[in-house]
Amino acid sequence: MSMPMDIDISCLPLDVRAKLAELELELSDGDITQKGYKKKRARLLDPYIAKKQQQGPAASASGEGGSGASAASPAVRCQAGGGGRRDDIRYHSEIRAEAVQAALARNREASAAGPAGVTTGAPPAAPPAPSGRRVQQSSGTAAAVRLASDGDSTDDALDDDDDDDGEEDDDADISEEAENNAGNGGAAFTLDAGSSSADGSLPSAQQQQQQPPQQSSPARTQQQQQSSTGAYVIRGNAYLGMPTNDSRHIGMDSGGGGGGGNASMSTLRRVDDAVGQQRSKKQQQQQQQTSTPGPPPQSRTSAKIQQLMQTLAHPKRRPLPEMYADDEDDDLLPTNAAGADRRQSAKSTDASAPKPQGEESLPVVGEPAALPPPSHASIEEALARAASSKSTAVSTMEPGGRLSSGLTYAKLYSRSRKLAHHLLNRLGHRGDLSLKPGDRVALAYPGHDPSGFAVGFLACQLAGLVAVPVEPPPLCVSATGFLLSSLEVRVLLTNDSFFRAVTKGGHEPPTYPGWPPGLLWSTAGGGDSSSNLATPPKDWQAPALAPGGIDPANLACIEYAYGRDGSVRGVCITRAALLAHTAALCSTLGYSNGETMLCLLDAKRELGLWHGLLAAICSGVHTIHVPYNVMKAEPLSWLRLLSKLRASLALAKSRDLYWSLLAAGRDSQHHHKSSHSDINLASLRCLIVSDGANPWSLTSCDSFVAAFKSRGLRSEVMCPCAYSSESLTVSVRRPASNASSDSGGATGRGVLSMLGLSHGVVRVDSEASYTSLTLQDCGQVMPNSAVAVAKLDSPRLCRQDEVGEICVCARYTGQRYWGLAGLSNQVFRCQLTTEAGEAVSDEDAFVRTGLLGFLGPPGSGGLVFVCGSAEGLIVVSGRRHNSDDLIATVLAVEPLKFVHRGRIAVFSQELLRDERVIVVAEQRPDATEEQSFQWMSHVLQAVDSIHQVGVYCIALAPPNSLPRSPQGGVCPRETRRRYLANQLHPCSVLLCPHSTVTNLPRPRELPNPAHGPMSALLGSLVQGGRPAFAEGRQVPPSASPDDAAAAASLAEALRWRVAASASADNGGGQHQQQQRRLLSCLNGRLQETAVAAPAALMKRAEKLANALRSRVHRDAVVAIALPPGLDLAAAVFACQLAACVPLPVRPPAAASGLNTCRLIIESGRATLLLTTQPVAKLMRSKDAMALGCSWPPIVDVDDARRRHSSSAPPPPPPSTESGAAANNSVNGSANDVAESTAYLDYSVSTTGLLTGVRFTQRAAVALCRSLKLQCELYPAREVALCLDPYSGLGFVLWCLSGVFAGHQTVLLPPAELEANPAAFLLLLSQRQIRDAFCSYTVLEHCTRELAGCVDALKQKQQINLSNLRSLVVVSEERPRLSLLTSFGRLFSPLGLKPSVVSASFGCRVNPCVCLQGASAPEPATLYADSRALRADRISLVERGSPRSLPLMECGELLAGTQVIVANPDSRTQCADSHLGELWVRAAHNAAGYWSVVGSGGASGGDLDACSGQFDATLVGDAAGSETTYARTGFLGFVRRMDITGGDGAKHDAVFIVGALDEALQLRGFRYHPVDIEATVARCHHCVGECAVFTWRSLLVVVAELQGREFEALDLIPAITSSVLREHHLIAGVVVVCDPGAIPMNSRGEKQRMHLRDGFLDDKLDPIYVAYNL
Repeated sequence: MSMPMDIDISCLPLDVRAKLAELELELSDGDITQKGYKKKRARLLDPYIAKKQQQGPAASASGEGGSGASAASPAVRCQAGGGGRRDDIRYHSEIRAEAVQAALARNREASAAGPAGVTTGAPPAAPPAPSGRRVQQSSGTAAAVRLASDGDSTDDALDDDDDDDGEEDDDADISEEAENNAGNGGAAFTLDAGSSSADGSLPSAQQQQQQPPQQSSPARTQQQQQSSTGAYVIRGNAYLGMPTNDSRHIGMDSGGGGGGGNASMSTLRRVDDAVGQQRSKKQQQQQQQTSTPGPPPQSRTSAKIQQLMQTLAHPKRRPLPEMYADDEDDDLLPTNAAGADRRQSAKSTDASAPKPQGEESLPVVGEPAALPPPSHASIEEALARAASSKSTAVSTMEPGGRLSSGLTYAKLYSRSRKLAHHLLNRLGHRGDLSLKPGDRVALAYPGHDPSGFAVGFLACQLAGLVAVPVEPPPLCVSATGFLLSSLEVRVLLTNDSFFRAVTKGGHEPPTYPGWPPGLLWSTAGGGDSSSNLATPPKDWQAPALAPGGIDPANLACIEYAYGRDGSVRGVCITRAALLAHTAALCSTLGYSNGETMLCLLDAKRELGLWHGLLAAICSGVHTIHVPYNVMKAEPLSWLRLLSKLRASLALAKSRDLYWSLLAAGRDSQHHHKSSHSDINLASLRCLIVSDGANPWSLTSCDSFVAAFKSRGLRSEVMCPCAYSSESLTVSVRRPASNASSDSGGATGRGVLSMLGLSHGVVRVDSEASYTSLTLQDCGQVMPNSAVAVAKLDSPRLCRQDEVGEICVCARYTGQRYWGLAGLSNQVFRCQLTTEAGEAVSDEDAFVRTGLLGFLGPPGSGGLVFVCGSAEGLIVVSGRRHNSDDLIATVLAVEPLKFVHRGRIAVFSQELLRDERVIVVAEQRPDATEEQSFQWMSHVLQAVDSIHQVGVYCIALAPPNSLPRSPQGGVCPRETRRRYLANQLHPCSVLLCPHSTVTNLPRPRELPNPAHGPMSALLGSLVQGGRPAFAEGRQVPPSASPDDAAAAASLAEALRWRVAASASADNGGGQHQQQQRRLLSCLNGRLQETAVAAPAALMKRAEKLANALRSRVHRDAVVAIALPPGLDLAAAVFACQLAACVPLPVRPPAAASGLNTCRLIIESGRATLLLTTQPVAKLMRSKDAMALGCSWPPIVDVDDARRRHSSSAPPPPPPSTESGAAANNSVNGSANDVAESTAYLDYSVSTTGLLTGVRFTQRAAVALCRSLKLQCELYPAREVALCLDPYSGLGFVLWCLSGVFAGHQTVLLPPAELEANPAAFLLLLSQRQIRDAFCSYTVLEHCTRELAGCVDALKQKQQINLSNLRSLVVVSEERPRLSLLTSFGRLFSPLGLKPSVVSASFGCRVNPCVCLQGASAPEPATLYADSRALRADRISLVERGSPRSLPLMECGELLAGTQVIVANPDSRTQCADSHLGELWVRAAHNAAGYWSVVGSGGASGGDLDACSGQFDATLVGDAAGSETTYARTGFLGFVRRMDITGGDGAKHDAVFIVGALDEALQLRGFRYHPVDIEATVARCHHCVGECAVFTWRSLLVVVAELQGREFEALDLIPAITSSVLREHHLIAGVVVVCDPGAIPMNSRGEKQRMHLRDGFLDDKLDPIYVAYNL
């Protein structure tokens, strides 16, 4: 049953429209089949079909007439008239403009069909997300809502075949479509008269491929317009037996070939429905409000969230088959893998996609040139011979059409020879910086000084140096710096004027980030300065002209090229290749002596260098360079000069041709008589178009020939060419006068289907097709070279109708990439093979050019067709899209109204194993927010309709803000780099992740419980893994019994330190005595508040010990609540001397800290409290009494020292508690003393659990000994601390380690940083500290407070951190890599090395498991697959790869420490490829829990639950159950690194992932709650605090902006892409707000629920809200 699709739905009654809307909703929900939908819809429209058919004949007659008139128009037309735009019309095609306008018209008709957003069976294109700034929130959001509801949709016919369920027989419709198309003449791939036709074979039968229809062109007949089945009829063609696409309907594949297009259209249909219904409801509410008062409408934010939720509630109709699970054998491809591997991983599985059908292509060998090559043995010899003539070599065109004086060949040779002698003998002061043959020299001449560049380049060839032409700064500064640094360039040549400009008249050379240090800038070869050089001695000969010369295999020059990822590479070209390529160009194009060439290209690289300089020298051609600024100001000046000099040769780009065309059109409009009447191009015999490989250059070339045909320009002079930096010239069209008799100057042109090209096949299409691309040849293969077409992902040859990468085999190609051996083998030494696996050539290798195309038909003389480049290739769901094609489509969407001067860039971003299309454009200065979202909506519709691909992100930048290329226009590489680096600063942005990202992985199934952990361990060992085990270096025994290492207790260590210091003081001076200080405490002004030598500390401790002996027993617990300082350490050793157990407690600063202090003292069972008078006063205050705090006897330390007593202590009590029973008297045996309790360590966990652990004397001494060995702490060392010394490693470093090792410890309390944030850095700089320890709080405070005054710290306060060897952050968590990296990067100008900053790891059972030692290798950073990590598996990936989670090593294992990774559930050992709980075995492990206090404050109730924490044993341990470990409670893994430690053994790195208690089991994975917020926090430097929450299934991300407001929109794509890449979650709403918008409690925890309620109630005042569709 056929259905007329031109019914005006808006004219139907309201009840019919409502029923149609319900029917459409049922179809989108999947409640009805496509067949049932059509039947019900036809039944509703039957009463109105008769009325439409009565008006049919008249409309049909008028439609046929209009269609026939349009059919005669060509496929590609050009505007030769006026207009001020320059950069966009090169991509102009009227067919493309008609296609875009037709698609937008269809969507406007569909949106106007019903008031409630009812569509007529076609999914709409993507509407813009409602986004608004704070100032324009009301108007911007309302405009976005209007645009979303008015979103355009595609033709109704698109939906007829989109959800075909197979129940309807469409054979009749397909046959009818085939019959309709059979009567139309198919387009042909034609060859000009000069070429011989190909005899291809026709297929045996017609092959049909069904494609969804699309609205036909105005040139189509009425029968074609009525066809709705979308049959894709393929016929044979005389060209290579290729199929021909004669169908006028080319749309999305019904079988999923469209990939993202299908999902995008179906999803966006529901978005449009939801938005339309919401708008209809708002209109009804407004009507009701006008009549009767009522409650206010729903808040704006909540309505939009509900709208988006309604959209996401509907499942996608046809999900992509690219769903993948993270199984054991899943091969995760890193992002830095080869581009072919990435493209291969995203191949489409659509069976209906067109396949290549031709025979296997073979390499084509270029025909011999008509003229013999020059007989010069080298370029230098050609220059020397030409120097005997008086002809001019190089000239420059100046503004106004004047020519510079230029250089004759004699002057050029003389100046080059002088400069060569200067570089080899007189460079620098008295020649101390002179170069030698083989050194690299950079040539950075501006574009208006080609003469200076010619002198510098030829001087390098004469001297045997390697010339490296680069762009002068500030253009491409980062890329140039990377290139110069990798090439180890020491000298840069430029001219005087440019040097004065960049130095602003100074003499010091400029410095740029990333450039090699000590680079010598020389102006000896620029301008006229080379004429002032000293004349070389008469007997001096240039190395290139000396007898024997230079080896031809040596490098002559290095030309830079860019990779697909934007990285710069140096292509090495040998002297033999340089001569061979130059000779091939001269013989192919017939250059002869006396000719004049106009060069509009850059003289430093590519065709400007090879033709304008080298080929001209070999042939004696006079080259006139036209700089870019002259061409931009006077586009017709070069044509007038060409006519005046009767030049026969010219080098130009299609942009130059179009600029000349525009200028001629403007002159014709403003003057009655043509101002270019003096132009005569009859003398021109060869016009080389450098970008002829770009398919869109055809428009400019044809228009230029048509406009100047009356001025003597012949079409035969147009010579497009294909060039690649790797292979040099691939092909060039021979001039008519220089073509060989066989080829006869053959040219080819054809109209190809873009759908076929996207699938990598060649299909000839109709000229009137909206999805066709007109392609011209790039000339014939170069003489004595072979060209083949290979697949992108393998070295196999392509078929004749298959698009692949063009490869060249010749003597003149590049040799390799500098410093990239692996990539050079893939590109420059590619061994092509046939389908049978046989090598094409056993001796010669091919070079991949990076150009995508195919070869011409047999008999065409070796024509080469290029349809794109690998750099501009975008592969989405297995389909290839050319960025230039997408640019042409985007520019066709209202180009005169919105895009500023046609400045646009299209590139891709890789996300989840597929590429996403990114569109960046400059908007006009007067564009409003409503116009921006309307234009973005139209772009989404046009790209989806024509290319069947969804756009992931559209970013609009302010005018003149996008980076420019050296030759003008937008630089896509730099634009892409800024976008990926979040430095684009757009003014509007729209993301569509829900509609474009449809390959999210499904949840992982739980492993089979039948396979136990031992089976997993055995399987890992079989696969080459090893048990997860790591061990620190051994602690050597004490060399002398009198050493401190032999002490059995801390008291003995202090006594030994006092004795050793006294003996040393007898033989040393005052300076040595000052160096033997043990402890120093500083204030915020870095003034010493307390200093103690060993004897002074002993004296203080003895006074307090005497006071303690008189008050407590030997085994009593003494709480020490003292501020950080000398008294704290003295009190700890006083307890050691008095045989008491110290319990360090942080003194409460206010009443809020009294409760925690009370819990610690009560659970520790302290019998005495040592504190200061202010703290004692606070503890006895009314606030403490109100809390019910009961304290043990409080003793003031100052009063105790003054009133110390030497009386004997009372006898011990008859019975002690369990913890104190382990303590014996000081006079007991050595073993008893070692096992006695040294101190108690209390801390509060993140879950609110207060735990206290007991450390023995043996453990304390062992820990001090390991720290001394690890950090090389000897008495002359000075260590700085900036942390709280009350628990963990901080207590040991301040109170114990300095006494044991004898080094000086300087403590700066963290509270002092509040008054002076730079105090810690000043301490490190003034005292030249080499080892320092701090906390994350200190790093955060310094980073936050000192971020804007780094220069002042360096210049005014003279802070220098270059002496710092190790800065360790003491922590008990996963290392905060982002904070450590930002701290190192922020203070790197102060001399801080990034490798200095590291983090330690400790826990409750062991205060120091890992610590970066003095001789340890740099902490390693690994990137683990986050999804594999959630499955308790370790899979390492490269940096920046999808799902990568950076993990930093926790430092080297402490000496005497052993670590294993165990399964926390089964208690079996894991392999190094699995994640598990870290178990530690060391002499300094804690002896056990002293007490555990829960949230209710009950003490000791949880000790039974914690049993086995300190004496855990492995199940199935081969060593027996005697080996016990302490369970850290942290998940991590061990990885053996390639680097070696100080002992020469392999380094085992320990990595912490997170706490076991905080891990959540969701969807079969183990998630850590902080990972998403950590991802958001590190995705951009302007993100401060962030919070995430969900509302139903919608993820909302709120980020605080710590930067300027114009950087707010940089956060939107950064956050969305980062969360999607690392967690496979789509952020539905991204909110950027001011600092302080996220509510926090007193403990610094985020109140996410309060934030969620405020957002839903529209109580936030955001800077920008982005709704990702």
